[in-house]
Amino acid sequence: MAPSVIPPSEPGQGEQWNMSLENSILSDEELDALDVVPRPLLIDPWCRQGDLGFIFAARGVGKTWIGIHIAHCLAANKDFGPWKIAGQTSKVLYVDGEMALADVQHRNHLLRSGRANLFYLNHEVLFERSTRILNLSDKELQRAILSFCKIRAFTVLILDNLSCLISGVDENSAIEWEKILPWLLDLRRSQVTVVFIHHSGREGYLRGHSKREDPAGWIIHLKLPKSDPDHEVQGAHFISSFDKYRNAPERPKDLEWNFCPLDNGRQIVVRYDECNPMDVFLDLVANGSDQCRQIAEEMEISEAAVCRLAKKGEARGLVTIKNRKYYIGSSSKGTYNPSED
Repeated sequence: MAPSVIPPSEPGQGEQWNMSLENSILSDEELDALDVVPRPLLIDPWCRQGDLGFIFAARGVGKTWIGIHIAHCLAANKDFGPWKIAGQTSKVLYVDGEMALADVQHRNHLLRSGRANLFYLNHEVLFERSTRILNLSDKELQRAILSFCKIRAFTVLILDNLSCLISGVDENSAIEWEKILPWLLDLRRSQVTVVFIHHSGREGYLRGHSKREDPAGWIIHLKLPKSDPDHEVQGAHFISSFDKYRNAPERPKDLEWNFCPLDNGRQIVVRYDECNPMDVFLDLVANGSDQCRQIAEEMEISEAAVCRLAKKGEARGLVTIKNRKYYIGSSSKGTYNPSED
């Protein structure tokens, strides 16, 4: 077998790198003396300018509703749920790779509040006007969007959704994500906040290889509430919880959201409230947390409080307790009415 040969460097390339390294390396004292300005908060306390964030859920839960809502809140400097929009209004580009234009138009109309600073790039409009297709694994398109954000001063890029916007990339391959990661890092260095809307997998986690989660500042998981198993509440109804929250000093509260239609669907009122502890408890058990201490740490409550929730759940046929472990009950009588708590 012939020995491998390392191709020669381009003339001057090594010298250029040496100069770059010499100019960029910091001593301990230099690093300590630097006046480093923290990236500004966009949504206090969990989202900073230049963050990569994910919002994910199963199909039909409400990903696009929350995506368009957060876009309007950032563009209009309006609070997102209980969290303050910390800075000035953001200029937002919402890239839609899946929905029919009429559906996007309808939802935007119902939620409208950030008109001057919110713009949409819809796959149907792009194809109709240019015959081009959105595929963010295309390096040329990556460069074009980065340049477009800089020229038009977009500071927030919402991508709905990952599967439809990125073709030819194996979601379950770590190395395949390298087709996207350098572009995302370029956007971060340009102070553009990127929010990916994505699907959950069969096990309920963010679908695809976990490598994509590494650079994320925050990850929000949307789930259907256990308190509404028959979808009796009108409109999009779901619970948001944080799977990752790098910027926040503590885990942000789980919230129950309802995008409530009024006036025969001609208006939408967005309502939210802190999630009922029983809903959180049942969701954790359903997702494999079966021990009191583990659940107490996740919910940031005492073990005694977890035991009380377990006993209530057991009495209603929602939970089975066996050998000090919790399992979702299979009893047909198991129903949960939060007004009973």
